[in-house]
Amino acid sequence: MTPTTLQWIAAALFGIALLHTLTVKHFERLSHRFPRHAGLFHLLGEVEVVFGFWAMVLILAMALVDGGGQALQYAESRNYTEPLFVFVVMVIAASRPVLRTVVALVDITARLMPLPTPMATAWLGLAAVPLLGSLITEPAAMTIAALMLAPQIFRADVPEGRKYLALGVLFVNVASGRRTWAEHWKLQNALVLFNPAPVT
Repeated sequence: MTPTTLQWIAAALFGIALLHTLTVKHFERLSHRFPRHAGLFHLLGEVEVVFGFWAMVLILAMALVDGGGQALQYAESRNYTEPLFVFVVMVIAASRPVLRTVVALVDITARLMPLPTPMATAWLGLAAVPLLGSLITEPAAMTIAALMLAPQIFRADVPEGRKYLALGVLFVNVASGRRTWAEHWKLQNALVLFNPAPVT
């Protein structure tokens, strides 16, 4: 099979999107350096925006190469249910009330453990909080764990190796491929559009 022009363009845009993901910090710096265009640079400095932005560029490239009708048909043929669901759950999980509740519960549990509280908090954040993925979603559990651990582990004075180790543990916990609690017990929530839905 010979790759088409559009496939080469899509591969190049994917590569650019990956490179953009690795350089978002540079865009944040540019937003401070050039205040006149701070809004655009700040938007491009948000890692959550990167793939959506480049997906939009891909659709525009498709429209230029194959025509607007083909691009529109392709965009409408995709199923956005799961990504939108994960986005909404992650936004809710990262909200202040949810984060404060989880931090309070972890702090109480850490004080009850026979370890120094900071160590117990770190271990609970790396081991227990990702188990919330069984009730919510794995990305939301990782978001909560990372935000909760940020002041303790993801600080400037902590060696980079420990930060990457903590992040790796979170990824392994979340991406282990295990079935969620709701999937295991075949529980569905009729109040939402996504089934099997998290038990909320």
